[in-house]
Amino acid sequence: PGALPRVIRVMLHCETDKRPDEIVHIYLKGAVALRRDLAQ
Repeated sequence: PGALPRVIRVMLHCETDKRPDEIVHIYLKGAVALRRDLAQ
């Protein structure tokens, strides 16, 4: 109950020459919708 239908979760690891402050994790703001019970 309350879960999103048909959700596929993926974890990726990658190498980059960017500094940590240059990386933007675009998924973080929408991740709250995946587990609303944990966001409380």
